[in-house]
Amino acid sequence: MKSRTELFVYNSSTMVAQTIIAMVANFIIPKILMTVYGSEINGFVVSVKQFVAYFLLVEAGITGASTVSLYKPLAEQNIPAINGVLSAAKKFYYQSGWVFVGLVSLLAIFYPLFIKTNLLNFWQMFITVFALGATGVMDFFTLSKYRLLLSASQRIYVISFGRILYVVLNVIITWVLAKAGCSVVTLQVALIISVIARTALLQWYVKKNFPFVDYNAKPDNTSIKDRWNVLYLDLLSQIPSKAVNCI
Repeated sequence: MKSRTELFVYNSSTMVAQTIIAMVANFIIPKILMTVYGSEINGFVVSVKQFVAYFLLVEAGITGASTVSLYKPLAEQNIPAINGVLSAAKKFYYQSGWVFVGLVSLLAIFYPLFIKTNLLNFWQMFITVFALGATGVMDFFTLSKYRLLLSASQRIYVISFGRILYVVLNVIITWVLAKAGCSVVTLQVALIISVIARTALLQWYVKKNFPFVDYNAKPDNTSIKDRWNVLYLDLLSQIPSKAVNCI
């Protein structure tokens, strides 16, 4: 068990590393896309990512309220209470996830109808939108429940490691496939590998270090009663950052 000081050092250093790596990746990936596929394709990818980032706001409030509800049972090692909160959060994540899938589906259908390009046909744009939305889908249905527990237990460094792995794989896959002459559709589908890798890392860590966790326990729905208050604060704080998120 790491001390508070050790956790602070781990969390702070990995968050700094994550930020630096993400900044570098935000420079490298658009440059590769523009060089290999052109500015039109790069603009298409960036605009879809911005839509997807806004769609992720359907989750706002769940993580914040659930994290606060986990602090006390984690400190007391109250396993039934911990599992109750996690199970309730999982249920709400799944509900929000289906809303997110619906929004991405609508975007995949209507975006190609209104935004025309000679470089991609309807189905290529359709598949690319879904591939770009895969990160969010994995977040809601797999990753979020693990990230929630790690955040509440102050294991932010594990989340940061997962994010670093995701970004580094994104850069490597983008560079390799773009240089190999693969289509942008193939490239975006292949990038799902980085999402799976990040989820697998967090899942492995949680199962190893929190063997008592049961996400199928009886949910404690009252633990997320403050979701809407947290949602309002999240919307105010996240909208500006979502607008500039490119990875």
